Amino acid sequence: RGVLQRRGDLWTVDDTAQFLLPETVQALIAARLDTLSAERKALLHDAAVVGKVFWSGTVASMGSRDEREVRDGLHELARKELVRPARRSSVAGQAEYSFWHLLIRDVAYSQIPRAARADKHRAVAAWMEDMAGDRVADHAELLAFHHEEALRLAAAAGLPTSDAEREAAARFLRLAAEKTEPLDTGRAIEYQEHALGYLSHDPAERGRMLTRLCRMRFAAGRLEQAVAAGREAVEIGAAAGDRLLQGNAMAWLSTAVHTGGEGAESRRLADAAVAMLEREPPGPELALAYAQQIGGLMLLDLNDEVLAVADRAIDLARRVGREDTASVILQLRGVARSKNGDRGGLADVEEAVRIGLENGFGQQTSVAYINLADCYWFFDGPARGLDVHRTGYEFASRRGILGHATWGRAEQLWMLFDLGRWDDLLDRAELLVAGDEDRTQISTMARSFRALVLARRGRGGAAAPHVDQFLPAARKVGDPQILSPALLSAAEVLLARGDRAAAGELLAEIADSTRDRPFWTLLYLADIARAAVASGDATPAQRLLSSGLKGPSRHGHAALSARAVLAEDAGQLDEAARLHAEAAGAWQGYGHVVEEAMANLGAGRALARIGRRDASLKPLDAARKTFAALAASPLQAEVDTLLGRASELSS
Repeated sequence: RGVLQRRGDLWTVDDTAQFLLPETVQALIAARLDTLSAERKALLHDAAVVGKVFWSGTVASMGSRDEREVRDGLHELARKELVRPARRSSVAGQAEYSFWHLLIRDVAYSQIPRAARADKHRAVAAWMEDMAGDRVADHAELLAFHHEEALRLAAAAGLPTSDAEREAAARFLRLAAEKTEPLDTGRAIEYQEHALGYLSHDPAERGRMLTRLCRMRFAAGRLEQAVAAGREAVEIGAAAGDRLLQGNAMAWLSTAVHTGGEGAESRRLADAAVAMLEREPPGPELALAYAQQIGGLMLLDLNDEVLAVADRAIDLARRVGREDTASVILQLRGVARSKNGDRGGLADVEEAVRIGLENGFGQQTSVAYINLADCYWFFDGPARGLDVHRTGYEFASRRGILGHATWGRAEQLWMLFDLGRWDDLLDRAELLVAGDEDRTQISTMARSFRALVLARRGRGGAAAPHVDQFLPAARKVGDPQILSPALLSAAEVLLARGDRAAAGELLAEIADSTRDRPFWTLLYLADIARAAVASGDATPAQRLLSSGLKGPSRHGHAALSARAVLAEDAGQLDEAARLHAEAAGAWQGYGHVVEEAMANLGAGRALARIGRRDASLKPLDAARKTFAALAASPLQAEVDTLLGRASELSS
């Protein structure tokens, strides 16, 4: 423009010149691009459609250009500092470039008309798919992006699109969801939901994708949305007479509704799915349905039934190429074995974790960690179980598998209670209840353990309102791991408020409701025995103690404490003192701080009643220290009374 003028060795500015400078950085870049030739500008436009990083072959393919000429053009654009070459290309045989700055790419992209942009995105997708060959799934996210952009831009420009274009977008979005699900469930859900938007013309594929979406949303903790997707998929399968689709959707839906508190509906769906799919040739759908049905049996403590079918189901899963499903059934078999007192079950669950980690399974591995933590809790104590739960929580959280992560956090309440970390338990329970919008079982579990701690701390009045919230929900679920501690907690709240008769009714309900599947109830047998004696009717504890179930080590310790409590109630004080002392040692080795203190209290009380005051001091002192740390004031007061009497007699 003649603004700069040379005078000898100097450049000077024409004082009369008018400066017409762009007002924004983007406008300045656009002005720079306007100085390019039409050919170079078109080259830059095509590169901008590919992305911040692009390849010579892509640009050549988009404009039907000779690749050598494209490389020459890109070399010229690099000299102008608009693009820059990469030292090493990520695509073999291709020269790789990137834009010097992302704003340059954005400005170049914005200069292309929408209709032309749509065509260019289609061209990029075609080149990428051709280059990827049989590894197209590895590039699914980029391919999905370009297909979606083409559809969006065409719609914005008022141009028609075809079913084939929409099917292509849905296909790559589905592949992207499958690829990202093990590492980022939230992003996988977004891809799957986008894909559904392009499948209104294909009900069968829509039903299959809804089934997968049910599974993903469940893993991410979006329970209500998971149930909605599962129900729609079941309806589509039923309307189409597609038993494979319907049965597969029912199997996944059974898991979602179970977590939502619909125990009976969950079992109905799982059984119906198996019955429906067994009429079809054996395939991955049937293997999955077996896994869901076996999971329901395991939760109901029908462990012998689990073991009767698990091996056959694992074999089927592996024959149809579903190692992920096989790993689920393997861990369920391990849990059933562990519940039956077979420590070898731990090896099954550990193997399921190993398989999951080696194969990159997300949901399956998250569940395996939860089950492994429980099995360690059954045998080795709360500290070991809590450590595994923490590992599982970190694994699931990193991958966005928030449903399983939250469930694991809820189960940690069991271990926190045993370890005497009651303040941590109350904080955790409050967070779980606040965050539990539709996961009924989690809030039920949290409320029942919160009430139990409050009752033990002498705050029965504060605990009482929680009972009305968690007890009906626990009964509706019917899951023993939820129901048994909920009934116990409600009974202790009633005892704390002086209502012995109502407490006794709840304790009888525990024994009645789990008569044929007492595993979870027997984990709390020591608590039940003390509560039954306090209610004035030890019958429920006596019935449970005579069940004869051979379980893991925690069962043995609980039975030992229960025998001590019943012996003391029957006036067999020497035997009671001996059993309480033996139980205290067992609980100490196991790591149940609370039960160790309760056993020490029982031993000291029995010794005091038979006149061995000096011998009672040591267990009572140990119990008092624990109860003081727990802020369990009623129990501490009982110990103080016993210690005071012992001191008076000694003096």
